[in-house]
Amino acid sequence: MDAHELPSMQSWQEAWANADDITLQQRYTDTALVIPPGHATLKGPEAIVAFFRGGFSSIVVRFFPEQRVPVC
Repeated sequence: MDAHELPSMQSWQEAWANADDITLQQRYTDTALVIPPGHATLKGPEAIVAFFRGGFSSIVVRFFPEQRVPVC
């Protein structure tokens, strides 16, 4: 992946499903922040993916496009 390419939800989901920590690390910049509930803020790709590794085999992640419901 080119350093300037924006990841899609599908590519992130595939990396997670394959426990591909290298690809996931490439999706985050050094200033990226993830704030998991009940956990300290994670900063940077190494910290974020180190936290994610604990869920690779036990958590299924799926993204769904937002669906807007028309208001009558």
